[in-house]
Amino acid sequence: MDTSKTSRKQVPALFRKIGHTLSGFNLDIGGGKYNEVSKNFDNFLNWVYDPHSRTQEENRVVLETIGVFGINSITISNVLNVIQLDEEIVEVLNFAKTFCVSTFITVYEGDKSGVGCITRDGYQRNQKLRNYLPIVQQIWENCYIKNGIIFCP
Repeated sequence: MDTSKTSRKQVPALFRKIGHTLSGFNLDIGGGKYNEVSKNFDNFLNWVYDPHSRTQEENRVVLETIGVFGINSITISNVLNVIQLDEEIVEVLNFAKTFCVSTFITVYEGDKSGVGCITRDGYQRNQKLRNYLPIVQQIWENCYIKNGIIFCP
């Protein structure tokens, strides 16, 4: 499913919560088409990888750059909530897990009904953060929720 319309020109809440604690290089999976995080933080370099909102060339360059410099953290902000199928969520999480660094996950909970629906911009799962924990725990056994973030050490 195309999630490119869900991209917002804003700093996601996840970065407002932990952006000041990040350092080095961060891989922002599903970070959208805007560079607001990079414009608002200078304590880390944010590389966006987003197959739906960035070109193949942009994503290729990010992956090549990571291959050279490595990464210190991964963020997945407001991504899982726009993916309809659990299997596709697992694919995103498995991709993140391959880098073996701390990963931070947040979601937009929508109306919190747990009933997914099509919106003007795409799909919205409308699930609370805690509902994603069992899926994430399939990939990271030791993950936990604190302050509205799923932490995956």
